Amino acid sequence: MFAVFSDKVPAVVPAPSYSFQEVTQRMNEKSTFSGVTKLLFISPYFLLVFLVIPVYIVLGLKLRLPVSGDLLLANNVVFCVCIILRLVWRVLKMSRGDIRYGADSRPPKSELELDRPASQLQTELAGAGFIFAAGGRYGEKRDIGYLGATLLYGGLLLLLFFGSYDYMREYSVMGRLGVGEPMPLNPTGLIGPYEAGFFARYDKMPLVQVRKQILPNPQWPKGATEIALLSEDRKELAKTTIAPGKSFSYGGLDYSMTRFIFDALIVISGGNSIAYEGFVKFYPLPVKKGEYSY
Repeated sequence: MFAVFSDKVPAVVPAPSYSFQEVTQRMNEKSTFSGVTKLLFISPYFLLVFLVIPVYIVLGLKLRLPVSGDLLLANNVVFCVCIILRLVWRVLKMSRGDIRYGADSRPPKSELELDRPASQLQTELAGAGFIFAAGGRYGEKRDIGYLGATLLYGGLLLLLFFGSYDYMREYSVMGRLGVGEPMPLNPTGLIGPYEAGFFARYDKMPLVQVRKQILPNPQWPKGATEIALLSEDRKELAKTTIAPGKSFSYGGLDYSMTRFIFDALIVISGGNSIAYEGFVKFYPLPVKKGEYSY
């Protein structure tokens, strides 16, 4: 809550001599600085700009548009810098005293004219809890709203910082593995697309070996896979059975199975000639259709 008022006392003050162009330039510079300051440090609508890229990322994944994790990270970094500036701005305002919003931050939308002198109004408002600026023109009442908004900026800063840090340490890869030799998870030996953050360390990741594939049965309705994690010198570090909905965690990574995919060689011949020969991928159906489950 705030109050802005003035005494209507005529006075004659010698004014400095400025040309019309100089006065106009000074007013424009002040107006521009005030507008930029409000946009960066005060306006809540400015923060909505940082929602554009996350919304695009979500829609891009749904609509299969080209998306980039680096673009989202850059957006978070700029957003984090903006929040830091606002947080420092508000903390400095709090440390200087009880006047935090200021007369220029929230000008009143309406005015109420009273037939009492300003000094009397100041006394009455001070008794009601208002604190006045040095000039006496602007008064502000103590409340916890400013502190609450400052704490909100602090929490948002922590969320952005640790979320971005966790994202930069993230490493994900999806591949197709069958029973056979161990496969490395680093980019030199991958068999599928991968995504690595700036701080991701994949040079010491274990090798993954599929030792057994379990077809769907009453115990494993969607099938399962027995895997082993090996060191570079082929020593076994861990082994487990994973299945859709049942993952395994080791060394900060989650190993999971999505589904079975069968590569079948189809050969169609007529007489002594081959009409078709090639590999065809069979994917599991969400619901079995008659005798067919792939």
